[in-house]
Amino acid sequence: MVEDNISWLIDELPVLSIAFACAEGTSIVKNAQELRVKESDRISTVVNGLVSCGIEVQEYKDGYSVKGGVLKSATVDSYGDHRIAMSFMIAGLRCGMCVTDIDCVNTSFPNFFEILQQITKIKNK
Repeated sequence: MVEDNISWLIDELPVLSIAFACAEGTSIVKNAQELRVKESDRISTVVNGLVSCGIEVQEYKDGYSVKGGVLKSATVDSYGDHRIAMSFMIAGLRCGMCVTDIDCVNTSFPNFFEILQQITKIKNK
């Protein structure tokens, strides 16, 4: 359960949620209401994205729970949120993913796509 010192992880929670989706058991995020007022409502955006990928997720006012499973290919809208876009593109390394509205990534990590392409080449060897 992630609930203490949440401000230290607030920007990392989208990508951690991808890890939660791949882990065994149920992971819970609490005291993270700040996620509702980031570039997108990251709680709802993460929940909707994971549900699209076939993952069992419960949304709460201040967080969510994720039951680990097998990510399935899906189309996920980033809603212009760079951390959501990057997180689901990383998920796509496991299952194939179409992430829309990805130009936002350039605001914080302009060489992300180049690095992702290098990772993909390594994975496909």
